[in-house]
Amino acid sequence: MPYAVAQGGWLSLVIFLLVGILCYYTGILIQRCMRAHPSIHSYPDIGQYAFGPTCQKIIAAFMYIELYLVAISFLILEGDNLDKLFPGSKVEFYSVTLEGKKLFILLAGFIILPTTWLRDLAVLAYVSAIGLVASVVLTGSLVWAFIADAGIQQTKGDMLNLQGLPTALGLYFVCFAGHAVFPTIYSSMRNKNQFSKVFFISMILCTLNNGLTAVLGYLIYGNEVHCTGVKCPLLRLSDVIYRVISERNGNCFVPMRVLSEDLWVF
Repeated sequence: MPYAVAQGGWLSLVIFLLVGILCYYTGILIQRCMRAHPSIHSYPDIGQYAFGPTCQKIIAAFMYIELYLVAISFLILEGDNLDKLFPGSKVEFYSVTLEGKKLFILLAGFIILPTTWLRDLAVLAYVSAIGLVASVVLTGSLVWAFIADAGIQQTKGDMLNLQGLPTALGLYFVCFAGHAVFPTIYSSMRNKNQFSKVFFISMILCTLNNGLTAVLGYLIYGNEVHCTGVKCPLLRLSDVIYRVISERNGNCFVPMRVLSEDLWVF
């Protein structure tokens, strides 16, 4: 987030708020689609209800591709972060030697694998709570660093950088991009009427958390902020990142399993 502000300038925070509003509105639209018929449990079901079986297959194909690529990217990111935390790690199994990022990517994959056997996200609610705590810890650490140690950089930063706006816009969308798992979360809720309330609170917390991180991070590091958190030596709290990523991997894989069981389109 600080990198996004560094790329787009202070005025890009207005775009951040607009992106949050847009993502909230689209989330509510998804809820309305889910309520249209009791048989709707996923995006392909919405497509079939609206446009027929052909559209169901097309949407299912796109969902497979998106969720697969996102899950793989999280595994790679997790491997990179764990390799930073435990450099030089190596495991030898007979004639096979695994080390570095490859070792941690495989290890993370085996740990996350049991989450793919779940048909809903109710069981993952407790793991998700760990991700929430990790996010709060990271933001709290940034606030502490700002108050107690780092202070404000002398560079005021750019008000608006048109060249970096596309990068900032992409990063802002990542903050609110959870729509791929919304149907699964909605179907897993015991009281589905509470979805809009829970979604609103989640969006408010997400906006406050990411907005505070963006402002304080940019005030502390200025234009010297890097694009990856592991390059930031001040906080040294990347050890909690893997918990957040592990929880998100489960959220990505569960819809893939439901889709593969309910739709035999290939």
